[in-house]
Amino acid sequence: MVSLRLFLLVLVTLVCREVAGSEPERVWLSSLIAIAGISVGFGLLTKASAVSVLRSSGLGSTGTASELKIDATEARFSRARRVIETVWVVILPVSLVGTGWGTWLNALEPLGLPKVAVFVCWFLPSVVFLALIEMTAAQFDEIVAEALPQKASTTSEMLGWREHWKLRLRLGELSSLMSCLAPLLLIALFTDVIAMLAGGALTDDVVTVIATLLSIALVLWVLPVWLGRWMGAEQLPQGPLRDRILGYQRELNLLGLEPMLLRTHGRWAGAAVVGGLRPFRQLWLGDALISQLNERELDMVLMHEMAHVIRRHAFWRILPLIWAVGAACLIGAGLTCVPEGSISVATGQFSAAAAACATLMFGIGHVARRCELDADQQACRLAIQVCDWAQTDPEAAPQALGEALSRLLKNTPDAAKSTWLHPSLQNRLLNLADWAADRKMPCAAS
Repeated sequence: MVSLRLFLLVLVTLVCREVAGSEPERVWLSSLIAIAGISVGFGLLTKASAVSVLRSSGLGSTGTASELKIDATEARFSRARRVIETVWVVILPVSLVGTGWGTWLNALEPLGLPKVAVFVCWFLPSVVFLALIEMTAAQFDEIVAEALPQKASTTSEMLGWREHWKLRLRLGELSSLMSCLAPLLLIALFTDVIAMLAGGALTDDVVTVIATLLSIALVLWVLPVWLGRWMGAEQLPQGPLRDRILGYQRELNLLGLEPMLLRTHGRWAGAAVVGGLRPFRQLWLGDALISQLNERELDMVLMHEMAHVIRRHAFWRILPLIWAVGAACLIGAGLTCVPEGSISVATGQFSAAAAACATLMFGIGHVARRCELDADQQACRLAIQVCDWAQTDPEAAPQALGEALSRLLKNTPDAAKSTWLHPSLQNRLLNLADWAADRKMPCAAS
């Protein structure tokens, strides 16, 4: 799941690429050392924050600790990490432009450096920063495991920090960043290839359009498979659960949704539908999700994910892109009515870009939250339609989904809060209660 911080990280980096000049004022080696120093410095800042949290909590020096103390310590480190990541996004323009790193990249591109290599270099400091953060978090995990060995007996805390790091790299924010960058990198790669093959026969705009269409097609086709392999997804083993999922799909006439299991050593208790096209769609289930929920609760999570597909929420989430383009066009049309010379071209371009970015950011969050609430209600309808236990007791469907959400989110207070892409746990429970009340089915919102 892409957080707002990651979205802003990508957005700010792309804006920096556009505004950075192409006449370096620093020596290339000086810019490289400066950007590398900032990335490593933020990594060390994260490590210092982790040490401070551990020292103030007494972990690492007092041996074992209570689970309540462990949870409080993990929450403090999580908050410190979010602050550091937010500061990184804020100072990103200084890191990329002020150091001269971006200016050198813009200067090297006209000299023949492939566009895909330029894009990689623009995001390389953030990739290094996130990798260092995940390393510190992995070492933090190992210390926490030593302080609470009874919890480690059944989860990934039995692993050393290097194994924790590998898990975090393939399951954490770095994977989300890579999935966001995949379309951009493919567009840059196809642009390089098409320009080389065309030999100047096509204009830059035509090359960009062709590269974008090819990138979208390849992302829809390959991304679910590639991302699944990177994150360790494997086909759900034969057994009652797989048979039940496939049976529900047949009853709902929902074909081409392959059930996949993510073995995360208990780290991920989630579910997701990946891929937009029928032959390549996958239903991901985390091992922790399966182990924590009972049969009814798991059925409701499955219904929720299938509701996303049936209600075509993947296409609804494209709407903010159209709104953003429309906002930019409206600003552009409005500027044509302004007397010539009163506003510079740069100011007009900035205004259109700002309007598009604000619309995109607000639209993605609004649509995503509405889709989640809609999927919760539709899940209850689907359960009453195909689940035997819900057919005999319709009141149990919203109740089971509410219990599943509470079980998964109440133990992680941050996850229970409203986020950019998800409504709060309280709003989801109230949404279920409203749905049940409309149908005269009492559902406790707790």
